[in-house]
Order: sequence, then C-alpha cells, then structure tokens
Amino acid sequence: ANQVNNPTKSAGVGTADTPSITIAGDFNDTGDVLVAIIEGVAVSVTVDESLSFVIAGVTNATCDTEFATELGPNTTTTSAAVAFTTIATEVFHHACHDLTISTNAANGYTITAEESTSLLRTAGDSNDKTIDDTVGDGGTITETTASTWATATNNGFGYSCEDSGGAQGDCAITASTNYKQFACTGSATNCDVSGGGETIQTVASNTAPVSSKISTIEYKLSVDGLQPAGAYSNTVTFIATPAF
Repeated sequence: ANQVNNPTKSAGVGTADTPSITIAGDFNDTGDVLVAIIEGVAVSVTVDESLSFVIAGVTNATCDTEFATELGPNTTTTSAAVAFTTIATEVFHHACHDLTISTNAANGYTITAEESTSLLRTAGDSNDKTIDDTVGDGGTITETTASTWATATNNGFGYSCEDSGGAQGDCAITASTNYKQFACTGSATNCDVSGGGETIQTVASNTAPVSSKISTIEYKLSVDGLQPAGAYSNTVTFIATPAF
C-alpha cells in the first residue's frame, strides 16, 4: 500500500542516478540504501520489404493433371516461352506456367496480365492474320468476364487459372473450367475480337502476406481448318505488385 516511486532521472544517458533511501522505524535501527537507476535497453530492428516472383515452366503431364487432358499435341513450357508445335485443327491444345510469389507486404499482392496482340501472323504482306481471342461456348468471354469453354470448334485463344494442386485460391477466375481472354493492349488491327487498347487485368491476388504461393496459368487454343498457314506469336506480360 505504501510503495516507493523512483525519482525523475537527472544524469545523462548511460550514467546512473544513485538516490538514497533512508529506512527507519520502531525496530530500533536505521539505515540508508543506495539505488542505481539507469535506462532500460532499447531493442529495435528493421525488417526489409520483400518480394519474390517466379514464372516457371510446367510439363505437359502436370498441365494435364492440373486441368483436363486435351486431345491436341501439347507442349512443355520454359520459363520464358510457350512454344506450341504444329497444331491440329478443331481440337484443344494447352500448356501451363506456374506463377510463384512470396511477399511480406501487409496487404498482400496483385498479379496482372496482358497480351501485346492477339496471336498474330506477320506474313510480309498487307493481310496479316490473327488467331482470335476466345469468346467461349456462349459467346460471352472477354478479358473481364469468365465463362465455360469446352467445345473445341468454338475456336480461339484464352487462359484459365487455379492454385497448384487444385482449388482456385488466389486466382481471379473462380472455376478451372472457366476461361478469359488476356487483355489485349495493342492496336485495334492487331487485337481480335476485342479491338485493342484494353486495360490489364488481375489474374491472381491476396490481401495478406504469402509464402511460395503458386497460381497455375493454363493457355488454351483451337483453330479451324481455314486458319491461314504460318507462324503466329504474341507476348504475354505478367506484373507482380506488392501492397505494403
């Protein structure tokens, strides 16, 4: 009930005050106690922001396991390329990439994607051709709207997404049987069906820190027998942004 309060420290930092406490009472003795008062130890540490983002190639067998097995000749990807070989008509072909992200950002991350053009053939003439982006089975697929695409005669190019090993997790597409177009940021003449100039879209995100979170992207396409011969290509760009 009668505690002793330390006096306000007056000596400089690192030098102790030594106040004296006098003890006396009815026990027939007195004395002085010297107390050394010095600062506590302040502990501090700085944790740097961290972000790791890796695009990794996936074997065709793993792509088949993550998504449905497709009938057409498919491909094993590298970290920087999806090299479909000569393809058959009116059947689906697919390939996959693993997007692995780690960040200690308190508010998580966002991965966006865009394509520079549709799959474009440059033939050295004025009649450049594209493999159009898919509109799906119901004609409703866009860069922002996902829907089913299970009929190979509904030709085009698109993508799906799921967590590695199943479930949708961080993927913006909420079912692995659904597909979207990549947002086409090129010119109208090089972006079919969209008309080009589209806003890049989120493909995966989280609102909390993550460690080695994998989202698997499936690229899928089909063409008909009237598709002009030649080599078609574009560039798909993924951007990972942490939210500190």
